[in-house]
Amino acid sequence: MGPGGVCAIEVKNVKGTVFCDGDVWVRDKRDNWGNLVRAKEPIADKGGRGPSRQVNESADLLEAFLKKTIPTCRIRRYVVFTSADVDFGELENLSVDGVYLMRNWDPEEMLKEGAAALTVREAGLIVAQIARDHRYHEERRRRPHP
Repeated sequence: MGPGGVCAIEVKNVKGTVFCDGDVWVRDKRDNWGNLVRAKEPIADKGGRGPSRQVNESADLLEAFLKKTIPTCRIRRYVVFTSADVDFGELENLSVDGVYLMRNWDPEEMLKEGAAALTVREAGLIVAQIARDHRYHEERRRRPHP
């Protein structure tokens, strides 16, 4: 969370050329000499969800929870690729707010973007709501089960 609002970030460490169309993410993987080894290999978790679905499903739940306190709350969603050996092909029909390479990503600038800016009061309410929720779940974990 920053002055520009609340952000959810999915981080991926894959090599190759990444392509996206909506929620379908694939990569072309090359060997050390630049030869194509695998084409259009899916980028997905064990449940078959690509990076945008992973971040959006979690962010949707958090956003619904936070809207109980701040009805206008919107979580911006980003996918960041960390490997030095990754680049982008076509990224079309994105269902996230941005896709970045770690080497040219400036998180401070992203957090300052005003599209979902919060007032100081709203930010404080969100922090308090999340802290209450964490305490609640921590207490539940400590209780003995019958």
